[in-house]
Amino acid sequence: MAQHAYAWLRQLLAHREKAALSFHTPGAKSGAWGRAPVEGSVDDLRALDLTELSDTDDLHAPQGALSVLQERAAALWGAKEALPLVNGATAGVAASVAWLANAVPSLTVGRNAHLSVLTGLLYADAMPHWQPVSYLTAFDVPLPPRPETNAFATYPTYEGIYPLPATLSSRPTALDAAHGALLRLLGAPLGGEAVTVMGAHKQLPSPTQTAWLLIEKKASALPPLVLLKAWLDLLQTTSPSALLLAGMEEAVEQLREDGLHILQRSAVEAEAFRREVATLDQVAVLLPQALPPGYGLDPFKLLVRVDRCGLTARQAASILERQGIFAEYAYGVNLLFSLTPADDAGTRWRLFHALGQLPRGDHRWSSLPQPPESELVMAPREAWLARKEIVPLQQAQGRVAATYVAPYPPGLPLLWPGEKMTSEIIEYLIRLKEVGAAFHAGVSQPFEAFAVVA
Repeated sequence: MAQHAYAWLRQLLAHREKAALSFHTPGAKSGAWGRAPVEGSVDDLRALDLTELSDTDDLHAPQGALSVLQERAAALWGAKEALPLVNGATAGVAASVAWLANAVPSLTVGRNAHLSVLTGLLYADAMPHWQPVSYLTAFDVPLPPRPETNAFATYPTYEGIYPLPATLSSRPTALDAAHGALLRLLGAPLGGEAVTVMGAHKQLPSPTQTAWLLIEKKASALPPLVLLKAWLDLLQTTSPSALLLAGMEEAVEQLREDGLHILQRSAVEAEAFRREVATLDQVAVLLPQALPPGYGLDPFKLLVRVDRCGLTARQAASILERQGIFAEYAYGVNLLFSLTPADDAGTRWRLFHALGQLPRGDHRWSSLPQPPESELVMAPREAWLARKEIVPLQQAQGRVAATYVAPYPPGLPLLWPGEKMTSEIIEYLIRLKEVGAAFHAGVSQPFEAFAVVA
């Protein structure tokens, strides 16, 4: 129908016309951080949207310009190798989990893992050993568990919390640091013992859907890294976008040329801004001193609670959006804002002013309890492939989940395939729904129809 022609493009253009303030991914902030690297290179992007030709190199077997990009990216990240991810950090996480699960007798995974871990578990037919997560109750956010040997860990968290390396007795074999790009570039020794999945688009001027899989300089030969690359080949598209790769190259070159001093200055400004927001009566702000000993906080992440003014996060986000200010996420009573070097005094002042003008509401909030955990009684792959029955949520109690349930964002499953649905999880899900949380749930609509093992 004519009125729906180019609906997606029109929606994107309409948002651009709002001249909205972006306090969310991607790090380029609608082009505020970045520049055309070569004259004429952005005049007609479609002309550059090429496939893998003899003179444009091959992502899966690079020998020309892409191998040069990988070498220059590895030098930027301080890694032995840097493999481009055009299917997002998701592909790197899934490949790392599958690779590690096939090589160790028991794979330990922090329960704060992102949903993308499930893909690796399903491919490898692995039975994870879940490492419990504690919570910072003042803000209802997870603290990343301290990693164990032969572990897959996830930090920094979405909110920017990470264990200080000096306090760790061991490092995880593989680390999902999708939200840690700025910290690593600022010099934080943030990495796995063997491999690190590093986000690019979340905080850097790199296109959405791009990331890097870093093979660290001290990576051992066991498990063989060639198997990791085989998993990655399987999980990445065989038709990578030349535009995404060009955008990744632009970000690497820009950071190599003038990024470090800009990052250092911006980190100081972001930390000072966070302290300034903490002076407002309307919100409570997560500051580094609120964390337990041994944890650090990314200066570019601003997490605020809005229940002081009687609002839920979704209510506060709607008020800000009407002023053209968009947060990274609104969850419970927390709003998360992601800052980058694209933000200046003007954008920060607009956010400060808007937060200071939040109206009083009538919502009365008591902190969420720590999310309940369930018992894993069946391998995730077995449950995922099992014959399924679709039942209402309340009738799923005591049944084995055949799918996952993940509030999104942040995308951390509350229930994994193969775990038992309990009354506590059902009550917790209902509580989240009351404050406007959105859910990813695989084959299910979690509140109307939930998939269980038949």
